[in-house]
Amino acid sequence: MQNTAQQHSQSDQAHRLPEFDVAVAIIWDTNRARLLVARRPTDKHVGGMWEFPGGKCEAGESIESALRREIREELGIEITILGSRPVAMHRYEHRMVRLHPFDCLCDTGTPQPLASTELRWIAPEELRQLPLPPANAPLIDTMIAEPIRRPNPPAAIPDQ
Repeated sequence: MQNTAQQHSQSDQAHRLPEFDVAVAIIWDTNRARLLVARRPTDKHVGGMWEFPGGKCEAGESIESALRREIREELGIEITILGSRPVAMHRYEHRMVRLHPFDCLCDTGTPQPLASTELRWIAPEELRQLPLPPANAPLIDTMIAEPIRRPNPPAAIPDQ
């Protein structure tokens, strides 16, 4: 006969949701004033909603490697990763996701909607006007509160 602790452990394992690490690219335009969002295909989970490009990490893959791979597959571009933002967790009915957001710039190429139905460059404030997956809510709040810093203007060279 099993003790209560073993029964709870087995019950927890049976009800544990699959967990996914998702690399998220917050791709800024060259002026660092607008960011890129992609509309999900309607036949996918949260279809028709807008999201930041990215995707699930594969087994043994680093978050940064997954980010670069996903962006090549989804947009056909190479990126420069500028830095990371806090991880956001969200529980959907059948899965748990950990979003790992990174501020990025397009390094080479022009973004193409290879895995989405549409791409759009928007100001951070416009994020609240778009239907986005619930997991993106904490990212939206930080994008509006703490958008990426604009590049510093070049220092003036004194007259000689």
